[in-house]
Amino acid sequence: MNLLKNKQREQAGIFTGDYFLYWGGATSSKDVFFKKAKRILNKIIDGILILFGLFGILNFFYQVYLSGARNFFHHSFWFTPNSHLLFFFLSLLGLLYFASRITREAHFFENPLKISVEERFEMKTALLGELKNYKKVDIARSFSLHSEEALEEAILLAKKNKSAVSAEYLFLTLLKKPKMKILFGRLGIPIEKIKERVLCHEPHKEAKGGLDASVLQILLNGYITAALHKNKKARSNILCLEAVKASPILKEILYDFNINEEKLDNVVKWVEIQDKLRARYAEFRRASVFRPRGKMNRAMTAVQTPVLDRFSEDITFFARRGAIDFCIGREESFKNIFRIIESKSRGVVLVGERGVGKSAIIDGVAELMIKEDVPKQFQDKRLIQLSLSEILGGATGEEAGKKLMAVMTDVANSGNIVLDIPNLEYFLSGDGISLAALLAEELNKVRVPVLASTTPEGYKRVVEETALSGIFERVEVLEPDKNLAIQILEAESSQIEYQTGVYFSYDAIASAVNLSDKYLHDRYLPEKAVAIIKETALAVKSARGTNSLVNQEDIAKIVSEKSKIPVSALTESEKEKLLKLEEVIHERIIGQEEAVDAVSRALRRARAGMESGKRPIANFLFLGPTGVGKTELAKTIAEVYFGNENAMVRLDMSEYQEKQSVYRMIGKEGESGYLTEAIRKSPYALLLLDELEKAHPDILNLFLQVMEDGRLTDGKGKTLDFTNIILVATSNAGSSFIAQEIKKGTKVPQIKEALVEEKLGQYFRPEFLNRFDGVIVFRPLREDEIIRIAGLLIKKIAKKIETKGIELIIEEKALKAVAKLGFDPKFGARPLRRVIAREIEDRLANMLLGGKVKRRDKIVFHSLSDIEMISGKQL
Repeated sequence: MNLLKNKQREQAGIFTGDYFLYWGGATSSKDVFFKKAKRILNKIIDGILILFGLFGILNFFYQVYLSGARNFFHHSFWFTPNSHLLFFFLSLLGLLYFASRITREAHFFENPLKISVEERFEMKTALLGELKNYKKVDIARSFSLHSEEALEEAILLAKKNKSAVSAEYLFLTLLKKPKMKILFGRLGIPIEKIKERVLCHEPHKEAKGGLDASVLQILLNGYITAALHKNKKARSNILCLEAVKASPILKEILYDFNINEEKLDNVVKWVEIQDKLRARYAEFRRASVFRPRGKMNRAMTAVQTPVLDRFSEDITFFARRGAIDFCIGREESFKNIFRIIESKSRGVVLVGERGVGKSAIIDGVAELMIKEDVPKQFQDKRLIQLSLSEILGGATGEEAGKKLMAVMTDVANSGNIVLDIPNLEYFLSGDGISLAALLAEELNKVRVPVLASTTPEGYKRVVEETALSGIFERVEVLEPDKNLAIQILEAESSQIEYQTGVYFSYDAIASAVNLSDKYLHDRYLPEKAVAIIKETALAVKSARGTNSLVNQEDIAKIVSEKSKIPVSALTESEKEKLLKLEEVIHERIIGQEEAVDAVSRALRRARAGMESGKRPIANFLFLGPTGVGKTELAKTIAEVYFGNENAMVRLDMSEYQEKQSVYRMIGKEGESGYLTEAIRKSPYALLLLDELEKAHPDILNLFLQVMEDGRLTDGKGKTLDFTNIILVATSNAGSSFIAQEIKKGTKVPQIKEALVEEKLGQYFRPEFLNRFDGVIVFRPLREDEIIRIAGLLIKKIAKKIETKGIELIIEEKALKAVAKLGFDPKFGARPLRRVIAREIEDRLANMLLGGKVKRRDKIVFHSLSDIEMISGKQL
């Protein structure tokens, strides 16, 4: 059914306020025919008018040439009846008519209405008589020519296939438009591949005439989206997004190409941002025509400010030339700033960590001042940014105070200034506090709108505790969420691409945000992500040259270098190693199958990216008697997962038995502790807590927070990230119980259950134990396992001596003797290393130093008392 108009004179559309939005463009193949015919006719008429006008002008100048230049200025030339002169005037009229046609065509297009984000829209049908009290808005007049053409082509394609117009047909015709090449190019997907997949699922619904409800809804949604995005037209990229949203088939096809709705939405916004950046430059140039070129306002009441000019920059000067950052998603901050200033408050201080976008907000205010889209307190004024480093640098408190007073005198005299004071935290040292009082005194004198910015710490010290608190109202600037950060990077990428000659894929931009947010915790979004894409662009240009595409692996490589964390995709060899992790671990660990299995499963989940991201990679509690392999397994985990067994922060918890030990861990106020400093230097490591049961309860509470939240705050107030560590705690608690139950033949799972529910309560609270991903019980070693461990340790010695060209052979009798001497029921395999050092390594050292063995010789231990040396062949 044609929902636009039917026999009962109904019309489908959307009500919003006093307006009724409807589609007045092509709805059938007949409409398409007439529209195309009209366009062709208009082009023919325009062509005739242009040719007629140009021919008339050329003919006129030819007649001037023939009659001579002198006659041109004689009245007889103009007032004598002449067919050539008539032709000239007619050609001028033709050109004027052409200009009026172009102007009318331009005015035919209308910008979308201003629509609130809070509004909810629903398509309805209404009798034409019911619409008398509403202003009807034909949304087709807000669509770009490419969007209209795509719809018309979809109508013809549907007619050709004897089917109804659908989202899929519209999507197919949109793929031919220029913006789609840009859009899917950023996504790294060839359009032809997408087209092939869509054609395989081409819809075949019976045509019922006109546009059906789904396509009409796409058009209405496209208009609303363009309005919400403050676009001047509903372009093909927005129509593409709405078509995908409306079609489950298109969603699934794009999902197979790893494109979800959020990803597509962000790339659509990227294309919009590029358009807006180009339009912004032209708009600023036009707007700046009506603003004074220099330091004077339009009323010519401002005065020169030589001292201020020396210690400041005019942000509006750069804004007029489009030389400031494009501010995205800061509308709420602008509202708060203008509301505070309009309420007669003296000033606003933006409070946020470094890199969250405070300076971008100031640039945004300058941009709005150029557009005159600001309250009257900001109109016809310059936004001047003070340079505190110039005022305070290299000067005593008295000298800096004199400079500040001279600057503020110029501000007061000028009459056309809005003042911006960045980095108020610069007042934190030296004579800063007394200067803060002086600044407050001067600001009370000048009575101009003042914007300032600082960090939370700077606000507390410089504003909250000084006279400035009576001048500034606080506006919080938070770190942007990931989606907004991606859009900010999309805007920043334009300049970087221009400077380096390389291009970013969307995955590269998104990876810069996601990876820097996850692994680089000493800085904030968007600044840290911008730094990553700048560095990556230069690296790609150096490695692959200009016109190269920056992908997510390029970004991951730079993040890995900075964080010392492997964040790139898994290679095939890594995947194979992870799948056979038990075998890899058992190359170093003998027995303890239950422990190795639990650890392997946790590490596979973590490296596959299935961890929550808000806790450590894994939290393990290893329980068992001394010398059964708890510490050795921890070292093995460090080697397997982090690439080096020394990638470990090790704490002996017996040294943290006092309440005051907390300060050693995290530091007193204003200081950093041993643990927090170690994790700051090695954020990607294994944290080993030996003999956990000996730690003070307050220490256990610290690690409860670490295991739950993945973060800890030190004495300096800095938050340390623990989400990239593996926490392993070892404990001898319940060792005698484990040994007794093993002798009885009790299975390890039953022993673990009894330990957690009964035996460990005297050491750890239940909520603490519940934070561990695995409580792993190590059983006492058997005799055959001790022999195998001895074999592993001796194998390492054999490899060392092999580098000297000497072969070491330990026969079974000698190996069993070493194992027997090295095993102690109380200390497990721990004495084994000392026995091997005494019985094997000491003897080898004596042989080497005494010159008894040479290259190519063999040393055979038949037993510990029967050692044979076999000479090698002479060359």
